[in-house]
Amino acid sequence: MHAPVGSYRSLADRAVALQDQNVQLASDAMINGPIEALHWQAESKRVIVQTLAEQSRGQTETSQDLLSGGDTYMDMFFTPLSDRR
Repeated sequence: MHAPVGSYRSLADRAVALQDQNVQLASDAMINGPIEALHWQAESKRVIVQTLAEQSRGQTETSQDLLSGGDTYMDMFFTPLSDRR
């Protein structure tokens, strides 16, 4: 009768070890899952902010180009008037 007791004990030990592994896995998923989601969100926001910054720089450059072109236009407009003096 001692052999079946040893088999059941071995089976119980394996079941406990498996349960411990499942608890550890669940714990890791609960802890690391939200952290990974936060990292993903932070990276996504970084990319969005970088894209917005690049678009803003492009708009600023375009505005500066338009303004400098406006000076040329104004110079062309007022040049004939300044020559008449």
